[in-house]
Amino acid sequence: MSRLVVVAPLREGARESAQLLIADGPPFDLGTSTLEKHEVYVTEREAIFVFEGADPRAAVEHLV
Repeated sequence: MSRLVVVAPLREGARESAQLLIADGPPFDLGTSTLEKHEVYVTEREAIFVFEGADPRAAVEHLV
């Protein structure tokens, strides 16, 4: 298993909006991807996305 971490900066004051966007889970079905796990952490300044699976980079590129 491998891990891919993507860090996205947030605009000042955008933490609450970011948390609302991720509250319902990922905008994709993990069951239809090769990803085994997906987590998101939100700070005041960034959203940190963690993808795990056999080839998370290829899976994320396919989703994008």
